[in-house]
Amino acid sequence: MAMAANLESLGKTDEALSMYQKIAATYPKNFNAPLALLSQVHILKVKNQTEEARRVCEKILTDYRESFWAGEAGRELRLLKPMGSSKPAARSTVPPFLAAPSPPKPKR
Repeated sequence: MAMAANLESLGKTDEALSMYQKIAATYPKNFNAPLALLSQVHILKVKNQTEEARRVCEKILTDYRESFWAGEAGRELRLLKPMGSSKPAARSTVPPFLAAPSPPKPKR
């Protein structure tokens, strides 16, 4: 997961996507599997592959419904453009669990 996240941060999104897919497929019972799937959603949205992103979210909701990541997948699914709608999809943002930490507060 760390290697895939590093690839993504370096802008190598195709390689990162491939690695996330491999992790989810190879280790479906591992606690990282739903996170590997959810990590694909952001990349797929950026690549304008919303139907594939929708399928990944639905897989998380189906296969990992007891996981913390199921709630995040549900949120992402609601942000995706509804099928048959002419409204634009919600703007893709980096998920909060991938964002850089806040700088430390100065001591008084």
